[in-house]
Amino acid sequence: MKQFFLNLLEEAKAFQRPYELQPPATLETIAALRAQAIDKLNYSLPAFYFELVQNTDGIARNGIQLYSTHTQRIHGLARESFTDGLVEANLVWREFEPNKGYVFFAESGSDLYQHNLQTNQFEVADRVGRTVFTTFATAEELFATVLNHMLDRYEADEAQGEA
Repeated sequence: MKQFFLNLLEEAKAFQRPYELQPPATLETIAALRAQAIDKLNYSLPAFYFELVQNTDGIARNGIQLYSTHTQRIHGLARESFTDGLVEANLVWREFEPNKGYVFFAESGSDLYQHNLQTNQFEVADRVGRTVFTTFATAEELFATVLNHMLDRYEADEAQGEA
């Protein structure tokens, strides 16, 4: 994983509550996710997603949730709370016909972080009206945006949108 992403994760970890970044995924859970994504979503996940979950298997920070390898209890919380698994969340999203053309990696109360399968672009879109705010050519750019939004940095979107 590029140092840039490791720095973003370290920055998030530096002032997080103990439960925001989850422990790394195991090789077994990564292999299971890879197989489930192909079997249930007919989708090969980007290699970078696997690099990310090897560092943290899901993140819930600043109202944004990055999906984990599977639905699991959030470590470090006394009350019972869970992170959504990527395949499980996408199966729910796909119950609504228009969502079948996307793979979702993260969500907030207002935004979706997705791969548009028709255009092969990665996007940040409004979860209600589905207006696309920002488009990226790579998964790495999308995940950089997710992490920056978790750190309450939105100005990078404006710069990328102008490019």
